[in-house]
Amino acid sequence: MGLLALALCEVDHGHDSIDGRSQVASTNLGRPLMFFGRRLVISRPDRELALGERWPRSDGPLEGEITIRGVARAHRANHAIIVLILLRFSAIIAGISTMRSFTDLDKTFAGQPRELGPILARIDTSRGREQLFLDQVPQVLRQLSENARIASITASNAIEGVIVDSERAIKIAEGAPRFRNRNEKEFAGYRDAIDGLMRLDHYESLSVPFLLHLHRQLFQHAGGRGGYLKTDPNYIVSYESGHREVVFEPPPPGETEFLLRETFDRYNAAKRDEVGHPLVLIGALILDVLAIHPVADGNGRLARLLTTYELLAQGYGVAKYVSLEQRIYNSKNTYYQRLYDSQQGWHTGEHTIWPWVSYLASVLSVAYDDFEASVAAARDTVGNKQERVRKYILEQAPPEFRRRDIERAMPGVSLATIRLVLNELRDEGRISVDGGGPGARWRRS
Repeated sequence: MGLLALALCEVDHGHDSIDGRSQVASTNLGRPLMFFGRRLVISRPDRELALGERWPRSDGPLEGEITIRGVARAHRANHAIIVLILLRFSAIIAGISTMRSFTDLDKTFAGQPRELGPILARIDTSRGREQLFLDQVPQVLRQLSENARIASITASNAIEGVIVDSERAIKIAEGAPRFRNRNEKEFAGYRDAIDGLMRLDHYESLSVPFLLHLHRQLFQHAGGRGGYLKTDPNYIVSYESGHREVVFEPPPPGETEFLLRETFDRYNAAKRDEVGHPLVLIGALILDVLAIHPVADGNGRLARLLTTYELLAQGYGVAKYVSLEQRIYNSKNTYYQRLYDSQQGWHTGEHTIWPWVSYLASVLSVAYDDFEASVAAARDTVGNKQERVRKYILEQAPPEFRRRDIERAMPGVSLATIRLVLNELRDEGRISVDGGGPGARWRRS
């Protein structure tokens, strides 16, 4: 319904001051009060505060009314009365950011695009087949899991410009204890965080401490300030026009912890009450977390870790076997555009979650298609292995790849077969090569 806030009111000879946990300034009644860093105008009551008393709006940014819902404690100190009250806002306060996607659930989840329903249904059908594959071809899934792990660590960092050479990436993913630069340290941090999620067999409700735990893991090797919320304003900027342009301004640091806590609480409640499809709820959650931008560095990686965590918690195990991060990296222009589209109007609650949710669902749907195709290819011992390798290289492999990438993607196919196909495609002019040996870089023409 609205924003809940705990405040200390000190009444002394007709004057008021509000403490508000060091974020609310003192003033006379009837004048602007500072609440979470924003102006809040109330009218001066001429009588003692009472349970259920309503303060109607006077002017300024307050829309609606404030109701005193309860008096927790009151005592006299000298000539002052200290009263601990709980204020409940019965409407949205303009200018104060709230947990937008989970404030008005009916409004947020209305107008679902018609084409999204079949995609969600197809994803749920694929989810139901995961256990069958695990029972029938566990060795194939183990190989796919290791491939996805390395690809996810590499891609999620690459989206943020943290690039590590592919050979070094494999060594670090395997546990190399020494790092050459900061990029490798951050790479190792994502490795530790994603490995921790994949080992879980029990999932707790999301909370601010859990988010900070993941953030601490991300930067534990880099010497950065991991595990803390932001203390300075941060902005989402673009340089596409040739100059720095702020495309979205997240809420200020003073609101961050409150917004996160309320967002997680409301999301957990919505999930418990099954108010929407699990993937729609996850999409709305991640949209809000990215809008809040709670940490100084690593917001994108943190959001992708939370996405993986919630997908696994909801039974969408494809995140273990296919790299969602790689598919986001391959479509990162669309990723940023859909996020931008859904963040417009977020501060005033006029945004729509559907561009972002539809994008996330499409990524997951393609991931399930790739997962089932990989399992089918590995189980097909009769089919033409050369043709499978050709199809993978031409249709599914990244634009630039190395031979070991093909080996990981095609479990059960011999190295000799992969070499043969690579050479044939090179001779046909379908691919080109830079360098020689296992480290050679291949590119589709």
